[in-house]
Amino acid sequence: MVAAAIADPVDRWADWVIRAEGRFDRDGRLVVYSLPPGDGGGTYEVAGINDRYHPLKAARLRSLIEQGQHRRAEAEAREYIVEYTRAAGAWHPDRRVQAYLHDCHFNRGKRGAAIILQIALQTAGRYAGPLDGIPGRGTLSGASRVPAEDLIPRLTLARQTYERLHVGRDESSKFWNGLTNRWISCHQLCLQPNL
Repeated sequence: MVAAAIADPVDRWADWVIRAEGRFDRDGRLVVYSLPPGDGGGTYEVAGINDRYHPLKAARLRSLIEQGQHRRAEAEAREYIVEYTRAAGAWHPDRRVQAYLHDCHFNRGKRGAAIILQIALQTAGRYAGPLDGIPGRGTLSGASRVPAEDLIPRLTLARQTYERLHVGRDESSKFWNGLTNRWISCHQLCLQPNL
C-alpha cells in the first residue's frame, strides 16, 4: 500500500514536504519546531504545519509527538498536507504541475497559489486578467495550454514575484535564502520525468 501511495506524484511531493519542512531528532523522529521571530507562522510548527494558520492540526500533531506517537504524527501530517492543498491539483492536467501547485498552496494558501499561477501565466502570454487569486475560466484555460517543462520554471520565478509584492520579503530578509532553496528543490522534484 505504501509503494502505491508513493507512486502518486502528489503523495511523493507530500513525503518530500515532510522531509523539507520537518525537523527530526537523532533517531529520525518528527519533532515540534519552535519558529524564529519574524517567521510569520506563529510560535511552532510540525512539518510546516504551524499554529497560526493550522492551529487545530498543529495542536493535534504536537500532542501526538508529546505522547511519543511520532510515526502517527508523521502520517497524519502527510495526509493533512495533501487534503489541505487538494484544490490546487485541479488547476493543470499534468501531475508534475499539480504537485508544484500543491506546494504553492501549502506555503501561501489557495489564493496565494492562484496568484502565483496567474503571474506565471502572464509571463507565458496565456493570461491577461487580474491577479485576483481566483482560479477561474481564464486562469485554467491558460494553464492548460502551458506544458509542465515551461510552466514549472515560470512558477518558480512567480513565487519570487509573489513574495516581493504580497509578503514584502526580498533578498534583504533572513528567510530569503531558505525560501529560494526550497522553491528550487521543489522545482527540481517536480520536473523529474518519473515523478
